[in-house]
Amino acid sequence: GPLPTSCPLAMRRFYNFPQSFPDLARPWSMQDLAGDLDGLPLGFQVKGAILMELEKVNNTFAAGMQEALYYQSVARHCEEHSSECGGVRVQGIVVSAPLEAGYKAVAEYIKAVTRTAPLVVGLREGLWKKDEAFFRNPGFLAGLSALAAENLVFDALVEKEQLLWLRDVAVKLPELKVNLNHIGYPDMRNQSCFSQWQQDIRALAEAQNVYCKLSGLPQSYGSPGWNASVFAPYIDTVLQAFGSERVNYAGNWFVLTDEQWQGTYSSMLGAVTQAIGSLGVSFTAQQDIFFRTAEQRLYNASTSVAALSQSTG
Repeated sequence: GPLPTSCPLAMRRFYNFPQSFPDLARPWSMQDLAGDLDGLPLGFQVKGAILMELEKVNNTFAAGMQEALYYQSVARHCEEHSSECGGVRVQGIVVSAPLEAGYKAVAEYIKAVTRTAPLVVGLREGLWKKDEAFFRNPGFLAGLSALAAENLVFDALVEKEQLLWLRDVAVKLPELKVNLNHIGYPDMRNQSCFSQWQQDIRALAEAQNVYCKLSGLPQSYGSPGWNASVFAPYIDTVLQAFGSERVNYAGNWFVLTDEQWQGTYSSMLGAVTQAIGSLGVSFTAQQDIFFRTAEQRLYNASTSVAALSQSTG
């Protein structure tokens, strides 16, 4: 059948970000992704993608389930009609849910959603507006333990001021794999914030069950005009703290495709690979970042980028 071009209309009400970013207020499909993959750095080919639910206006189990089912249908279509998806397979789905609902509710949700959407590999909840008490909430911690019991990853979206709160969560739940999104939103245009962010990143990395995703870097810069040299010291800090075996990459497509932001998949990947190259990162470590960490250590699914040859080194 025809490729679904966007989330159904009933699902669009879950999100309000198109009000802030009018250029995003249109249908997006895997065909669009395929068309945005020209000009990738030498040696790279997009093989698969992990589809991630975003922060919703009302974060409910029903909303998370509905979008997971849609993503599963997209995955099925891309298996059956590979050329319509640019040869990109959906390798995993990260769903959303109110983890603070507690162990029983989250466990029942996981059971239901993984039965109907078997590609689910993790769960994300936006915590960047939550206070310290939320991170200590017994219901929230119990919900996270339900994730860990099913070996699902927790994708954590937090601000730089919340990094130590997240560390405390990770220490309390050593069996839970935590993937820090957007490197904790450092304020890249405010150099006075760098040392505190760096200190907190190092502290968070001491928890061996925490991983760090190189994602959202232009958002952390906060305006157009970003480049590889801006990203380099932040990427260096992350690699020194976590080691490449706990670092993974995400292109954040389609969040910043507006022309002034230069946020196409290839431009974002190009800036990150250029920054990594300037740091003298080995080919083996690059393979970790763009492929092995996500596939073998984190999600147990192929990540969105695979280096094909040592020409990337």
